[in-house]
Amino acid sequence: MKKFLKLFLLVCVLLPCAFVFVGCDNDIVSIKSIDKTASSGRVDTYTITYTNDETYQFTVVNGEDGENIYSSITINDLYNEIKGSKPEDYTLLDFINEYLDIQVDTSGIASSKALRSAVSIFAEHQISIVDYNNILGYTQTPFGTQINYGVKNSISWGAGAGVIYSLDKQAGDAYIITNYHVCFSSDALADDGIGTKFTCYLYGGESIDLNDLAKLSYYNQNCKEYEDLFEYDINGLPIIDYGYGAITAEYIGGSKDYDIAVLKITNSDLIKNSDALAVTVEDSDTVTAGTKAIAVGNPDACGIAVTEGIVSVDSEFIQVEIDDSQVVLREFRIDTPVNSGNSGGGLFDGEGNLIGIVNAKTNDTNIENMSYAIPSNIATRVAQSIINNCDGVNRKTEKVVLGITIETTNSKGVYNEDIGLMSIVEEVSISYIEQNSIASQIGLQIGDIINSVEIINDEGTVTFDIERSFTLIDAMLLVKEGDCVKFNYTRLNESGSCTTPVLTETNFISVE
Repeated sequence: MKKFLKLFLLVCVLLPCAFVFVGCDNDIVSIKSIDKTASSGRVDTYTITYTNDETYQFTVVNGEDGENIYSSITINDLYNEIKGSKPEDYTLLDFINEYLDIQVDTSGIASSKALRSAVSIFAEHQISIVDYNNILGYTQTPFGTQINYGVKNSISWGAGAGVIYSLDKQAGDAYIITNYHVCFSSDALADDGIGTKFTCYLYGGESIDLNDLAKLSYYNQNCKEYEDLFEYDINGLPIIDYGYGAITAEYIGGSKDYDIAVLKITNSDLIKNSDALAVTVEDSDTVTAGTKAIAVGNPDACGIAVTEGIVSVDSEFIQVEIDDSQVVLREFRIDTPVNSGNSGGGLFDGEGNLIGIVNAKTNDTNIENMSYAIPSNIATRVAQSIINNCDGVNRKTEKVVLGITIETTNSKGVYNEDIGLMSIVEEVSISYIEQNSIASQIGLQIGDIINSVEIINDEGTVTFDIERSFTLIDAMLLVKEGDCVKFNYTRLNESGSCTTPVLTETNFISVE
């Protein structure tokens, strides 16, 4: 009986909604009543009366011998009924969240949505290796005769993952967000250490022979044994066959300081004929400890795979080594299992929305499942700056310099009864102002508590309430030339505000 009532409730909730959306106009029309107006055998007729006095009738065939026909109705049936009135990218998960007041394990649906935006990435770098076929001479040492070999150029490979940030399926174009360190190698001959070739695969399209990569690694250590196993280009470099699913991508630019890079795919027939989908980006400021965290990456270069966990800490600073230098990054800490090859892959919430880019894990053997992801607000804002500013030669992104240092005071956990979640709230104040900076010119003072900031331009105003220090820092990644920034603050228990003039090129610096 409970099953019958539950399914019946779903149908009752959904059918009127479907009718309203199919026949809606600019006026808001709602349902006034639903009445059974006729009955013939097992067929009942119901009439829906709307607030504009229009009516709609539908029939229901009752079950036989106490059985009910609704036991054969599935969520997919209901979804298929209504999706015709929805946008093209409307998913089953969107339908469940919008219409069904039930508890459903949506991990599989969320993961499938994430998989549509996932790519695995293989990066090639030109390197120098010992040429064991080229003996230059011999050197006598106290330990015996040393053979002096020449060197030759070869290629190395690295594997990672990425997410489709924006997509034009008709043109076969896409921008891919990944990690800077996926694209970089300290052994590369290129001055900037960036790879010379990037190959991507959509989920299910991986067609590279991993044995070839293993042979390449061995060849680079002892080229004499495996020299005849590859074809070579005009420069004498081994050629790797990436297979039928390979999609060539171009490096647009990246930032070591944020560990974010952007690749571009152009005019790909595989993209045009795929089920690929650009990610839906969630506001990472709303992510709290305990949020579901689904990682989609390319672990051990074996193809796109999914793991699941939760966000353990919603904001933490870690130190990583990139390009032989230490970089401090703000990250989510997650307990989602990740491995080598997950770097650059997306971290998704329980609805399949992007909340971060996976980039690190602890190397302490005494700690398990402590991994990290760059919050989506940082990753996508840096990526958009790269797209806006990088010309393929300079390969630099930019950020505004206002001349203030902030500090956090009165940090505390707050329980929100409306949504049933705990979050951290901080008081963010100015601890230092640089002389002759734009902050000093507009009248900000040490001790000012920043309540909100507004980014103002010709397109409108975007406001950020500052309840965490990182919200202010991350918001500045959106500021570009031609914008103004308004600060709303509390000073000595009184409210005030000040606004920058229109920002120009001199107010920005390049980011490594």
